[in-house]
Amino acid sequence: MRIPDPIQISMSRAERLADQYVDENTCMECGKKVDYELLCPSPTGDGPAVCVECLGFDPFAQQ
Repeated sequence: MRIPDPIQISMSRAERLADQYVDENTCMECGKKVDYELLCPSPTGDGPAVCVECLGFDPFAQQ
């Protein structure tokens, strides 16, 4: 089995994410417009900007 080159994976992911970008208030995962700052789940900060719902948080959940 061939091990994929991590640089090629990173470059192809960056190109795919660039194609999905609409604006700073649109989730790159679901396409929903939000009125708060989107979050990036990647520790390096190069991942998609997604809303809290796509990250798995329920903003209306009772504590």
